[in-house]
Amino acid sequence: MAVEISADCPRSFDRNLFCISAVAHHRVTAEALEKAIEKEIDALIAKGVTERELTACQNRKLVQFYRSMETLTGKASTLGTYELFFGDYRKLFTAPQAYRQVTAKDIQAVAAKYLVPANRTVGILRPDKESVHGL
Repeated sequence: MAVEISADCPRSFDRNLFCISAVAHHRVTAEALEKAIEKEIDALIAKGVTERELTACQNRKLVQFYRSMETLTGKASTLGTYELFFGDYRKLFTAPQAYRQVTAKDIQAVAAKYLVPANRTVGILRPDKESVHGL
């Protein structure tokens, strides 16, 4: 249904948004893709994630973490990030263990608290019809 989908929650000192973005396949309407995403969110809230999905996510996070530390710039940035956003640069030394402590129930509880319809704002961006035909 989608040619691209992503999710992001930027780090910030202020409240921020968890954003899910998707680009619909040319044969799929934006509304149908929105409904499919809502269905997946509802399933996450109702059923949670599988242990396999959790392990895969934890592994990806660990790979990102270790890759961020490959360069001197990456090390400095990670040190600064942990000091600023987590209150102590030394927390980066226990980060891998912290990632492994997240459970499927933790994810389900956070989804149930925050990914509810009352918290959603949906925007659909459509190209101008003249732009599409002008390609």
